[in-house]
Amino acid sequence: MVRRPKGLPRSEQLAIIIAVGGFGTLGFALTSPILPDLAAALDVPPSAIGLVQGSVALPGILFSLVIGYLADRLGRRRVVVASTLIFSTFGLASFWATSFWMLVGLRFLQGIGISGMLGLGIALVGDLFEGPERTKAVGYNLAGIQFMSMLGPIISGLIATGGTFRPFLLFGLGFPLALWATRLAIPRHSSTTRSPLLHVRDMIADMRARNTVTDYLGVLTAALLAVVVYHGVILTATPLFLESEFGVAVQGRGAIVAFFQGGLVVAALAFSRVGGRLGVRAVTLGFFMMALGLTLISTTSSVAQTALGLVVAGSGFGTFMSLGQVFAAGAASAAYRGLAVSMLVATIRLAQTVGPPAASLATDRISSRSAFIGTAALVALLALTWRPVRASVAKRR
Repeated sequence: MVRRPKGLPRSEQLAIIIAVGGFGTLGFALTSPILPDLAAALDVPPSAIGLVQGSVALPGILFSLVIGYLADRLGRRRVVVASTLIFSTFGLASFWATSFWMLVGLRFLQGIGISGMLGLGIALVGDLFEGPERTKAVGYNLAGIQFMSMLGPIISGLIATGGTFRPFLLFGLGFPLALWATRLAIPRHSSTTRSPLLHVRDMIADMRARNTVTDYLGVLTAALLAVVVYHGVILTATPLFLESEFGVAVQGRGAIVAFFQGGLVVAALAFSRVGGRLGVRAVTLGFFMMALGLTLISTTSSVAQTALGLVVAGSGFGTFMSLGQVFAAGAASAAYRGLAVSMLVATIRLAQTVGPPAASLATDRISSRSAFIGTAALVALLALTWRPVRASVAKRR
């Protein structure tokens, strides 16, 4: 059943959600190709320029829960519009940054907006859709966001040929997007809780009543590992592996790594069609596919096999994350959905923060191939053990 706001087409509601989330991913995607050029322009070593990316992810850990609470208390539409304006204002202002620390500070403030744009999209889908329609909407949303994430580096590379800071001008497109987002017609949900801590307590009580606490904690744990693999092993270790093993130049590395996101998009679209029939088997399938993809990369003797491994791993990641988002959207009742989803977002941001340095350290200490095979074994172990662990925890409760 779909709760369709009067006078506003369902297709437009979903289009706004996808547009906001996709635009939010550009906070990471637009800057990735220009990081070496920014280091040169701002006269800092390449080892320091990673802060330009890290400063955007950090607010997601610090503010996601606050944003989720405000979305439950004030209404999701207000927070989404405000987040888009914050994101666009400080992203656009980065074009005029005159120093490294000024740019890092502006990016940190922009990251506050990203937390609302990406996280609340899942909550909005949960507000507007139910049952099989929710599964479809989550798949379309994830596919649209990842498609924009694929296009971002390409667009940035083309624009940056005329000036390193020019890609930041694209964030100005967020102002008309925020105006469009005011058309979201999300129902308000009554809540008597005023204190943030009491709101968290009530959400947990609500989940207990719905018998979703165990599975929700399991989704958070699995998402932490999956995103560490994505942002650590895939986005950090794979480029190093391609350069050291095959001498792939920087242009080729980005194109090859994009095969992971291509597999993710395909999996998300497929999940929108068959996810309801897969159910929790999507967890096992997703992690086995990730393990298989990582194994293919660790045993590769060619760039082609590496690309194939990335497609398989990306398909597994997309399968699991689609199910995880569907579950997060329905784990709590509507009055607490913003907070429940924001806890998932905070977990993802934590993984995005710790994954890259952990992967680079592992690659330096034990080699890229060993890092891939070790990660593959860990992911395969999770695929084999999550159901027995879930059953054991459920018996103790």
